[in-house]
Amino acid sequence: GLVALLIEAGIARGGATWRAFVRVAPMPLTLLATGFFLILSAAIHPTTNDYYLHAFDSTLRAPVATWLFEFTSSQPWFEMTLTVTYIGLPIAFVALAALERRAASRPGSTASPLDTDIWGLFAVIGLLGFVFYLLFPACGPVYVFGDDFPAPSYPLDPSAIQPILVIPLPRNCVPSVHFSCALLLWLRARRLGRWPSHLSLAFLTLTGLATLGLGEHYLIDLVLALPV
Repeated sequence: GLVALLIEAGIARGGATWRAFVRVAPMPLTLLATGFFLILSAAIHPTTNDYYLHAFDSTLRAPVATWLFEFTSSQPWFEMTLTVTYIGLPIAFVALAALERRAASRPGSTASPLDTDIWGLFAVIGLLGFVFYLLFPACGPVYVFGDDFPAPSYPLDPSAIQPILVIPLPRNCVPSVHFSCALLLWLRARRLGRWPSHLSLAFLTLTGLATLGLGEHYLIDLVLALPV
């Protein structure tokens, strides 16, 4: 978020620098606020619902999350690609914001300030995500099961699956805000032409693969991220 703020301000000129800071400020502020509230979420919910989520994924005819995690773990180049994609979300927002401003500045453009206020939308998604984190706390398979994932040694009998006490870790699994943000990028980039649309779709696809391949989320988290 701070990197995005500095980049946005750096490409501004003259009096536009302050406006650039104001425009991008929702991202770092949201990240800082979310970091505080995620720490708080662990105190509010000492137990998580990871057992339920993993049990659901395990009952699917095609355990996509398990397959993808095992493949990613066996392919260092693919794991690195997904890692770079996963942590590169703020840079993707900067790139789209720059393209949107460029499109809005063209002669004859009818874009309103709201049309290019992607940073405010980022803040809204982040805050909505935190609300869901409190409603259904979970940490993510790689954090809860560790080396036992993707085959933790516990029965999948529904009667034996209970909330689990987890050491203080952020409860930021359900839904996948990363996937929600990548979906937002793609939906907005489609208006900017073929290449922005194709590149943002590739970023959305890699983000979805990263959430599962790196063990950060369960498959159901991506489904729940769609309405967010």
